[in-house]
Amino acid sequence: MRTARVVLGAVLIALTASCRPKAGRVEGDVYLLMQSGDVKRGAGNTVRLLANYDDSLVRELGRICQTYAQQLLAGWRRGELSYVGMPPLNRDSPLRDSAQNAIRAALLKATLSEAATGVNGHYVFSDVRPGRYALWAETAIRERSYTWWTPITVAGRDSLKKDLDNSTEARAALYCEAVVDTLEGARAAIAESISTARQASLDSMDRAARIARFAGREVATIELALLQGTINVSSRDVVLSQSLVRRVRNGKGQEVQAYSLSFIIAYQDGDSAAFFGDTLPLHDGKNVVTVFVNGVPAERRLVYIVR
Repeated sequence: MRTARVVLGAVLIALTASCRPKAGRVEGDVYLLMQSGDVKRGAGNTVRLLANYDDSLVRELGRICQTYAQQLLAGWRRGELSYVGMPPLNRDSPLRDSAQNAIRAALLKATLSEAATGVNGHYVFSDVRPGRYALWAETAIRERSYTWWTPITVAGRDSLKKDLDNSTEARAALYCEAVVDTLEGARAAIAESISTARQASLDSMDRAARIARFAGREVATIELALLQGTINVSSRDVVLSQSLVRRVRNGKGQEVQAYSLSFIIAYQDGDSAAFFGDTLPLHDGKNVVTVFVNGVPAERRLVYIVR
């Protein structure tokens, strides 16, 4: 009886073992082909195997980059951040650094195993259970940082060969650097909106300054001699320009004695003319006259009907 139990136990163990998925092997070379044609081997680097069973890691990285994008847009709208391509300001670097630190923390948290590369830049992971993973490695060449990143799928007893080369170099995408490129249209629209608002503000300040100058030192009120707005005249009549203004006062209420007059006359046929002179050049029909004193228009217009 005891012998039967031992045999049964051995059978169960064998069956259990046979049902377990067989571990696989992942290996490859780490290198970059430079523009000069030189091949830079990733010797002395660390390749990390990351858990990505249900794409949760990819979603987390996407969430971090989305948050970074929203922070950039908000900062641009408030005018607190510089725009990419406008050195030497780099006031958005704290946001960028924060996003990149969050990315690196997420990658390290998902790391299951590490493999060092030898002098030829080769790495090996043994006993890798079937599933979905990602490979991640980094290096620096001549003060420039490079990042390899690629998702992989390991099947039972699989021996997967995956090189980390130029096709898997993804620093810009992985560390959210490419997110600024996707925001270029929004950035340009925000920049134009801010520029327009600033220009409008400057124009408003300029108008206010001109009004203040006129009010303080020049013309504040223009009192026309003619009380009615419409005047009927004959084509033989002569209208003297000096007769149109009764009184001019400055911002202090003092009467201004010396000033220059100018006029804009809009004729019935649609033409108009700017005029400086002693008599108004009226045409037959309706003439709408705007009086200017030292360049400041009177609030009321005069309408001459010439018959």
